[in-house]
Amino acid sequence: MMQRLLYHSATDPGSGSKPGPQGDQLRHQHGQPPAFGAVSSRYDKCLQFSQWYPAMLQDAKLIDTKYPAKGFFTLRPWAVRTMKQMYLLYEAALEGTGHEPALFPAVMPESLLQKEAEHLEGFNPQVFWITQIGSNILPKGERLALRPTSETIMYTVYKDWISGLADLPLKIYQSCQVWRAEQESKALIRGREFYWIEAHDVFATMKEAEQQVLADIAMSEKVIHGQFGIPMLFVLRPSWDTFPGAEYTCAADTLLPDGKALQLPSSHNLGQKFSKKFDIKFTNSEGKEEYAYQTCYGPSIWRILGALVATHADERGLRFPFEVAPQQVVIVPIKAKAPADDELVAQKCMQLKERLEQAGIRTIIDASDKKPGFKYNHWEMMGVPVRIEMGAREAASGNVTLASRTEPGKIPVHESQLETAIRDMGQRLNATLKAEADKFFNDSFITCMTIEEMRENKDHRGFYRIPFCSIQDDGGACFDSLKSEFEIAVRGTKIGEDEKPPQGCKCVGGCGRDAELMVYAAKRY
Repeated sequence: MMQRLLYHSATDPGSGSKPGPQGDQLRHQHGQPPAFGAVSSRYDKCLQFSQWYPAMLQDAKLIDTKYPAKGFFTLRPWAVRTMKQMYLLYEAALEGTGHEPALFPAVMPESLLQKEAEHLEGFNPQVFWITQIGSNILPKGERLALRPTSETIMYTVYKDWISGLADLPLKIYQSCQVWRAEQESKALIRGREFYWIEAHDVFATMKEAEQQVLADIAMSEKVIHGQFGIPMLFVLRPSWDTFPGAEYTCAADTLLPDGKALQLPSSHNLGQKFSKKFDIKFTNSEGKEEYAYQTCYGPSIWRILGALVATHADERGLRFPFEVAPQQVVIVPIKAKAPADDELVAQKCMQLKERLEQAGIRTIIDASDKKPGFKYNHWEMMGVPVRIEMGAREAASGNVTLASRTEPGKIPVHESQLETAIRDMGQRLNATLKAEADKFFNDSFITCMTIEEMRENKDHRGFYRIPFCSIQDDGGACFDSLKSEFEIAVRGTKIGEDEKPPQGCKCVGGCGRDAELMVYAAKRY
């Protein structure tokens, strides 16, 4: 069904039984005191994640949770600026693989929902309905639904866009919001309104659709791990966790500091199921009509931002990869004793800002009346990768003082080398964030070959690698058994690896059957 692909985006953790990530792994990584006044510094990131995470979102001014509608959150400017950079990187990757942008309506008529009942059955309890316009109550059949996802909306028009092979492949994406009435909410992880990208592609053959799913996985690796520094486990989902109407679903799971899995992008091979429902056909080379093959792919930028914060932030605040940071450099003027020197410092700061922005480096000057130490702490909390300190001595000498968000100490740099030094510092920061995240992720895997071993490691926080009978419907009872005893969910089988348990090994789900495959399981969001 699928070609080989490395199963996860960090170094292979191996199959040995190792303890999962402990609370002190990410605490106080640099031996520095916590940011002054930060509520999040009161909590341990790993052991008290449920308190630390919302406090970090508040400390860093990312989210306002006080909106009076359940499950809806206000994104503050720093979050929106970050998401804009994330969107730019992801959209560039999509367009680099032949995808074109489009925007489709946010509502769908009730008649369309009824047309594709199988697909939307799982979404129906979460659908927001528009039942009244002004004082007019809409009759049943004419109500409008806010999109929980866009297959039904987009495929209604796809049938008019495709007639022959010349129209294929069709690769379209849109960056938009969707709405789902989730019962539980957690900002940037699960909510009733979230921001994502959804790509919907159409092909002439099943082989092309299968290749697109692999391309989607490779894109997740390139962008989310390669550029955002978030490691993932790529799995083939069990049948009971497959996207409604899909032939199969591949998904990427990361791990948050509390040891729970969080799904990031998923890619679905829809086969011909939707094309037959929506009459998406093309005339083949023999002049005969065929139904097309389709895929869809959905990276949630909103949720990836939550994972970004959870993965990289430390006791001093946010830490953003250089390309993602809303501001990449902050210039902090150091007040001089003489007014003339102050004027020289101010002029120099403005010159540097203009120069860096011309070089494509996002830069801000903090000219507030706050003391330098307060400014340093503030911009560290906000995750700005590089700080420039500019005093009268620097302004007169042609040197500047640089400090990195991830490196101890400060370094003097001559102005002629400034752009190169900043970019080098940014790349070192990226490497540090990625290496720390990969280590935490890799240390989260444990192999248990029997139910007794699982019970011995019931407090493990991370992924279990276990022998299992089946990820088809006949394995559902074993899934339920593990969920009941351990509160874990089978995430699927590792993509690109045909992992088989030893002969005679039994399924840990308690069915008594021989295990046919190794699966990964974890507590999840």
